[in-house]
Amino acid sequence: MKTFTPPASIDNTGSKDVTQELNDWLATGIEDGTPEDRNIVQFSGSYRVEEGLSIGSIGSSYNHPNLPKYTRSNVLFDFSGSHIYYRDKSYSELRKWGVRLLHIFEGENLSIIGGSFSGPFRIAKYDSSRESWHAIFLSGTEALTIAGGSYGGIPGDFVYAVPRVDQTNKTVKQNTRVNIASNNFSSCGRQAFTINSGNGITIAGNNICGARRIILDCEAYSNSEISDLLFTQNVIQSVNLGFINVSVSPSAQLARWTIDRNTVLKGHLKTRISGHQYDGLTFTNNISSDTNTPYARKKALVNIDNWENVTIAGNIDYGKEAASILTAVKLSNIPVSTVTNNNWIGFDQ
Repeated sequence: MKTFTPPASIDNTGSKDVTQELNDWLATGIEDGTPEDRNIVQFSGSYRVEEGLSIGSIGSSYNHPNLPKYTRSNVLFDFSGSHIYYRDKSYSELRKWGVRLLHIFEGENLSIIGGSFSGPFRIAKYDSSRESWHAIFLSGTEALTIAGGSYGGIPGDFVYAVPRVDQTNKTVKQNTRVNIASNNFSSCGRQAFTINSGNGITIAGNNICGARRIILDCEAYSNSEISDLLFTQNVIQSVNLGFINVSVSPSAQLARWTIDRNTVLKGHLKTRISGHQYDGLTFTNNISSDTNTPYARKKALVNIDNWENVTIAGNIDYGKEAASILTAVKLSNIPVSTVTNNNWIGFDQ
């Protein structure tokens, strides 16, 4: 095992932008470990990266025009006690393609541990021109852990996951075995999590606050696979547009999703999941403890269509008086389903 720390020549006081220097060092100044003996990269201090930090690179890009193409494997990145941030709110023709505070490109057996990561907004609001300004951008990663960090002030999503599409070789690599656990996510302008690629994705035990739109979103396209997804034991401080939203291309592949034991403190379990005869959806033991906010939508609380083997059980949502004439669950084209032991207070059971 080797431990690497950024050289003293890279400012860690936050007084200047070190985007190029720090990304160059990550590309050329550290080494991969082995599966049995990972190397460690240890950060300390404040690093201002106006165009984001990249672990792995596609090569020259609008954010990082001089980086070589590379990937990282068998490395633990320890950001404990450090602050990674950008503060430039300005919009430009280049920046319309996105500012990714932390971009993880391919790579295998990586861990991102601890740290404070922040964008330029104390309270983020939805802005269509900054939809792609994400905190964490995943593309084709394998065996990745993101744990114990703090992320906030982000115009886009907290986490945005897509497949890695190699246009030259015509290959597609999904994100695989990703664990996002025990993080604090505070204030983003769009979705908390957009998962458009992933086999074996676990999002567990996170505190989620201030997501302006959807908590868990999937708008997968034709080359996407999302299977064995587990969203569990997260505490959501507030739900705005919706809790879960799934609306995907007919040729995307989804299977075996579990939404279980999540707690919503303000708002409701507003869920819309559309499929194309996908197999295996479990929606169980989720709780909205909000007894004060009326459910304002004119649709059922949980809408699911075109899935097989659906289980909805043990959920609680108080609904409030405004929802008293609405159906709690609406299922369409579901060959096999179990709906039992839910407590939809204020809804037509």
